[in-house]
Amino acid sequence: MKTFNEQKFIQLVLDSNPQGIFWKDKDSNFLGCNMVIAKLAGLKRPEDIVGKNDYDMPWSKEESDFFRMVDRRVMESGIPELNIEEFITNSDGETDWIRTNKVPLKDEEGNIVGILGTYEVITVQKQLELQLKKQNEILQKANDRLEQLNVDLERFSYATSHDLQEPLRTIGAFIGVIKNKYLLNLDEKGNQYIRFIEDGVSRMSNIIRNTLKYSKLGKEELDFELVNINAIIDNRLIDLNMLIEENNIDLVNEINNIQIKGNPDLLGTLFYNLILNAIKYNDNKCPEITIGYLNQTDHYLFYVKDNGKGIPEKFQDKIFEPYVRLDNNRKGLKGTGLGLSICRRIMNLHNGKIWLKSILGVGSTFFIEIPK
Repeated sequence: MKTFNEQKFIQLVLDSNPQGIFWKDKDSNFLGCNMVIAKLAGLKRPEDIVGKNDYDMPWSKEESDFFRMVDRRVMESGIPELNIEEFITNSDGETDWIRTNKVPLKDEEGNIVGILGTYEVITVQKQLELQLKKQNEILQKANDRLEQLNVDLERFSYATSHDLQEPLRTIGAFIGVIKNKYLLNLDEKGNQYIRFIEDGVSRMSNIIRNTLKYSKLGKEELDFELVNINAIIDNRLIDLNMLIEENNIDLVNEINNIQIKGNPDLLGTLFYNLILNAIKYNDNKCPEITIGYLNQTDHYLFYVKDNGKGIPEKFQDKIFEPYVRLDNNRKGLKGTGLGLSICRRIMNLHNGKIWLKSILGVGSTFFIEIPK
């Protein structure tokens, strides 16, 4: 038999615990608790709970039924039930979320004589969890909607591109007929109008093709392999050779045998567009283009540098947006305003980055960061 002081000390220890602690007999009648449980039940002292059961507490009948059902289950099976998340109504009539643990209470001979339980209030955590779950559901619905919109946009782009190409071919065919049959009967103004129509048809056809290419970029499964960047650039320089010679470009390629993992076709398109841009928008009397790289710790930093007119700072982010063209290049080379948008999308597919540094009157440098 413990002395009064020993019992008082044990109760002091129990009351100092931030968790609620209680114990019951085999009939689920309370044998004791700490002050946390007493306050929850609206009792002045822990000892006031002795002899009471859940139906004598402030919680609802449904809550009491559930608590006693778990009590019986634990005592009959002898298996603890841990981290039970449930509602409980406190003495103020407010409902809290609690996390409860219940273990069978045994005597010295191992016989189950009751149940020992602990609980903690997790209302704040549960509210945050429910709020996060709700936000995730909203975000998932938005993502699903966005995915469907992307699918619809791709279908629309394909259908529109297909439908628009047909009348353009018809216009082009009839322009050819007019040129063959009536060109000698047209004055210089008439010939100029024909050239305007041909130019418009060609430009529109390019826009449609590039729009379709942009909308489909990344939709199909991409093959990544170890590619030689120098070989890719050399192949694209062959395609651009006539433009380079016609514009007297002094072009230097300083990249030597750098191999990275990527899609060769897309990387080829990337460098082609950047070099083409450097040619189109370079009005320097002695135009120069330098292609180089810096070997960083975890990535390669490639660059395409020119000595052209430069781009104002306020436009340097906008040029990567679809259909943005700052001005008409003085060399008359046709463009759709999608080249740099395609470059940025290619870099996204390679987990890389692309950005620009430009000084008016000095030139522009496009940087391409690709992980090793």
